[in-house]
Amino acid sequence: AAVLAARLAASQVTNPPIDPLREGLVMSLEMRLGGRGNLLNPGADTYRQVLLNSPILLESQLEAIAKDSTLGSKTFDTSFKAGSSGSLAAALAKLCGDVEDAVKAGCQCVLLSDRASETSLQPEKVPIPSLLATGAVHHHLIRTGLRSDTSIVVETAQAFSTHHAAMLIGYGAHALCPYLAYETARQWRLSTRTQSLVKSGKVPDISVGDAQKNL
Repeated sequence: AAVLAARLAASQVTNPPIDPLREGLVMSLEMRLGGRGNLLNPGADTYRQVLLNSPILLESQLEAIAKDSTLGSKTFDTSFKAGSSGSLAAALAKLCGDVEDAVKAGCQCVLLSDRASETSLQPEKVPIPSLLATGAVHHHLIRTGLRSDTSIVVETAQAFSTHHAAMLIGYGAHALCPYLAYETARQWRLSTRTQSLVKSGKVPDISVGDAQKNL
C-alpha cells in the first residue's frame, strides 16, 4: 500500500525521456558503502568505502558485504510480533535505537533484513514494510547526527520491480537485495514448463544466473 501510494504521488515524466545509455557522463548507478566522515574536512578514512556498480545486489554480493571487516556490517531483523496495539511503533523505536547503538560502536553498514530463517519463522511475526523501516532508520540517524557515519542496505522480499528499488533508494537505502524476486527467477528457469519452452525454441536458453541478472 505504501509503495502504491508513493507511485501515485511521485509519478513524473521527463521530456525527452532519460536515457542512461547515452547520458553516461551525467548519470550513474554507482553507490558507495561505508562512513563518509566529515565532508567539510575529508581525510584518509573518508575514502575507505566499497564501490558498487549498481545498487541492486545479488545474494552472493550481499553475503560478501555482510562479512566485510572494514565496513563492520551488522544485520537487523525488521520483523515484529503483530496483534497488539502499538507493536509496530514499538518495533520501529527499538530498531532505530539498536541501529544507533551499532553505528556509535563503529558499524559502517546497516543491513535491514526481513528474511526469516527456519528457526525464527513464526505465524505471529510479520515484516515491517521495507519503506517504513528504511525511512525510519534513515531519518533517525539524521536526527542523531550519525547518518554520514554509515550506509543502509536492505534485504527484502517486498521489492520486485524497478519502482520498488527506486523508492527504497529514495527513502535512504544505498543498496538492496530482492531475494524473493531472485528465488522466483530461479524457480521459473528450473520449472518443467520453462524447460519445455526452451527445448521448443520459444524461450531463449539462458542460465539461472542470467535469469537473475535479467530480472
